[in-house]
Amino acid sequence: MGSEVLDFCSVGLCLEITSSSACSDGFEPSNLLVDDDCGFLAAGFVRPPVSLTLRFCCPVVLRQVRLGLRLRQQQTTGVQLLVAASEGNAWLPVGSLWERHGEPPPHEEAARVLLERLGPRPPEEFVDPITCEVMLLPMVLPSGHTVDQATLERHERAEAAWGRPPGDPFSGVPFGAGSRPVPDAALKARIDHFLFEHADKSAELAAVGRTVGRARLASFQPRPPPAPAPACRCGAATTLYSLPCKHAVCRACLLRLPKAAECATCGQAFSKGDAVRLHS
Repeated sequence: MGSEVLDFCSVGLCLEITSSSACSDGFEPSNLLVDDDCGFLAAGFVRPPVSLTLRFCCPVVLRQVRLGLRLRQQQTTGVQLLVAASEGNAWLPVGSLWERHGEPPPHEEAARVLLERLGPRPPEEFVDPITCEVMLLPMVLPSGHTVDQATLERHERAEAAWGRPPGDPFSGVPFGAGSRPVPDAALKARIDHFLFEHADKSAELAAVGRTVGRARLASFQPRPPPAPAPACRCGAATTLYSLPCKHAVCRACLLRLPKAAECATCGQAFSKGDAVRLHS
């Protein structure tokens, strides 16, 4: 029997579709069961993740899943699919969603070929849990979660638009003096190393910013040694004055010089009034 594509989000096949979060007016989950352009949209104050639960009239076998992730100006950046055999059973994650890469592969061999073309996938700890993208600057939140700095900045701008102070996007608790996001330098180093090793195998990874280059820096120059501490020609290293020529003279030697004098080191003429006290 050949495979057949059916729309399970239709009246008669899908008995019920519910959401775990409040929705915007006119964008209820039930819109997904009718043929219109309204769709579903969570309320603006709702923080991710948002769950949609579909209850079918009979057991189904999912071969392919096609999702519309854009609603007008809103774009969903990450989706996870879970299934349960019946009510009360544990929800288990299944497969991968191929919406981002076009049509889903028709069989396992095509899936294997596509995975090889896409290149290595980053470890889960390298991926932002909100945007599902590789983090550039991972930040550890007071709640214990780690997100990218860009994600945190977008969240703070959204909170400011509603008149709320910056806070943890997972717990909603405002940041304070003793509870603020901190950079995860060790995780950043592991991400940079992973990108350095695999960027040439994946166009997606090559587009991710990083602080480790592909090769040694040819223009690298060692830091110059520190300049020697100033000292007077007589050997004194305290109570020094700087002359216009940048050489130093101690107070005792300066007092013995006439008003118009010459530097004992380079011979440049100067006035005693031009000497400036050096402070260590």
